[in-house]
Parts: sequence; structure tokens; C-alpha cells
Amino acid sequence: MNDKNSTDVCSVCLGEPSIPIRLKCQGLHIFCFLCLKQSLILDKRCPLCRDVIDVDDLEDYKEDFFEIVKDSTNASLSPPEWIWQYAGRRFGYWNYDPTTNKEIEEGYQSFLSNNENERIEIIIGAKTYEIHYPLGTQRLKEVDGTLSKPRAIRRVKEENSDSGKGTAGIKNIFI
Repeated sequence: MNDKNSTDVCSVCLGEPSIPIRLKCQGLHIFCFLCLKQSLILDKRCPLCRDVIDVDDLEDYKEDFFEIVKDSTNASLSPPEWIWQYAGRRFGYWNYDPTTNKEIEEGYQSFLSNNENERIEIIIGAKTYEIHYPLGTQRLKEVDGTLSKPRAIRRVKEENSDSGKGTAGIKNIFI
């Protein structure tokens, strides 16, 4: 199998992998980090070959179980001028992954241009979130339609960004 071709599509979301991760399973399968994280929360197995992956905390990136595919980037995305970040559970801010960052920025530009659509829904790792631009919040949308407690989001100029704690749950020391 050609490694370049294997990174073209995430087998979970069927999109171009944003932060591609190679799982150290028998097939060395590649997924978006957020898709893999959500899948392993539900079942500690590779979504494709079903190898058992014994990992408890994906926030602390484990080289024993997977690796970031460094030579693979989301080629359809250019470096952003603005970085969108969300508040962490304990402290600090995390950057959204590049695909989600682009989607949030496009929604924000639409909101600014016509002052409509002050809220958008985005899917991150198989979960739906509501972004509310005027309030600067993100809320998880439950299956029954209820919304979780709001979490702060912010938009920072790329060159002024301290780059947050990391991107999409992967600490900066690993990226």
C-alpha cells in the first residue's frame, strides 16, 4: 500500500485527515486524530482491523499506540490568518484543528458580512457543537437537542497567537 494514498481519506469521517494519525495496529491505519480519539473512547479497537488498543488517556498523546504523520498535511488548507481557540477544561486554550478552524472562520465571515447566522453547527469527532459568535461560546449539542454548558472560544491573529496548549487535544510538545 502506498503510504501517500493511505492518508487521502480518513475511514471514520471519509474526509481528508486533519491531523493525520497512524495507529500502531496490524494495518498501520491512518485516521484524523479527533475521529480516532472519539472511536477509541467508544471501543478500544482499531476501527478497521479491530486490533485492541489499550490506551486510557488520549489527551496525553501516547507514542506507544499511534504517531502523527508528519509528512502529511491537509494540502487543501493554507495557513490561517486567524486562529480559533476553545477554552480547556482545566485552564488555557486549545487550537481547533485546521479543517474546523477554516469552517468556523468561514461562518464568522458570513456572520460579519450579513449579520445573520450568529450560530453555526460543526461536527468534531462525530459530535455536534454549536458555535455562537456574539457570545463567543461553543456548546456540545446532545442527541436530544439540549446544549451543554458553554465553553469560551476566541479568535486570535496567527502572528499574535501563543499557539495555545496544543491543537485539537494534542499537546504542542508532540506536534
